Amino acid sequence: MEITFILPTINRKKFVTRAIDSCLHINKQSQNIKAKVLVLDGFSDDGAWEIMRTKYQSNKNVILKQFDRNLGFQETAFIGLKLVDTEYCTYMYNDDVISPFYWKLAHKLKNNKQTFIMGYGKNEKISKIIDFKEPIFKSIYSKDIILNYFGYFNSLNYSSLPVSPVPCLSKTSNLIRWEKEVRDFVKESNFRRELMLKKNIGPDLILYLYNLMIQNDNIIFCNSTMAQLSFHKKSMSIIYGKQPLSTGYWLARVWYFEKYLNNYEINKSYSSKLSAYLIISGLYIFILNLIFLNFSQSMNVLSEILKVVKKIFYNKLFFETVYNSMIVLINRMKRRKKFLTPC
Repeated sequence: MEITFILPTINRKKFVTRAIDSCLHINKQSQNIKAKVLVLDGFSDDGAWEIMRTKYQSNKNVILKQFDRNLGFQETAFIGLKLVDTEYCTYMYNDDVISPFYWKLAHKLKNNKQTFIMGYGKNEKISKIIDFKEPIFKSIYSKDIILNYFGYFNSLNYSSLPVSPVPCLSKTSNLIRWEKEVRDFVKESNFRRELMLKKNIGPDLILYLYNLMIQNDNIIFCNSTMAQLSFHKKSMSIIYGKQPLSTGYWLARVWYFEKYLNNYEINKSYSSKLSAYLIISGLYIFILNLIFLNFSQSMNVLSEILKVVKKIFYNKLFFETVYNSMIVLINRMKRRKKFLTPC
């Protein structure tokens, strides 16, 4: 089994080799898995490129390439897909760390003949490394995982699933189709394009939702932390702030709702759970943008909410949506009492 980690990076010389080495560690742990790292450097100017060339230029499992940084993260990430020559791949970020047990995630994926598998990511300060535990796997219905992303936490032990692609692994062909899904979704408005392609907020969550959607059955799910998602003063969550992040990831859920209604026989109970979350969260994000005096974005969010409302009425989901909206509100209040991610 061969897998590729696509790693877009600019600078971060203190930590990028740590990220690469954590991927290459798989080759030491398993004779049946070959891990490669495809580094896409945006012409780093802090010495990171020179450090990587010195350390890895003779390592056949590390491919070093440079691209114009003005392409932006998401476009560079999409370019990486076109350079992958292995059956399986995922993304790696230049300051994150994957579990030394990640190879077991890959084994489970292959042995169970799935096209996608996921574990949890856990936030940690960039200066530390998580004490990763032996992973625990369980079988769970893919739609129950999706419902967790929509605020229904009853089926899983923890209430915060990852949006970063680092703790998951899928067939490369899935990711190629995922890119098309993202590009088709953003065609409809500059609002979507700005958040998803220019600020790269949301496509990563679509990656999870798309993979889970096409499974549409019980899958093997890793109930353990598979990646450290490092945070620091230059982290995306710190730089962008709560308002654009919440908006972009809400839009990713809008994508799933639209895709489900357009491609599957409508299950009213399931569909209304999705729509209830989108209405409650959408109104929250609308108000959040108003508080930050981002009136243009508020109007864009309101426009998206009205599209959801239109679909609710068209598919005769109104009463079920009202009922489930109360459940969403209760879940939001209870969530703080639950564990967010595994230790």
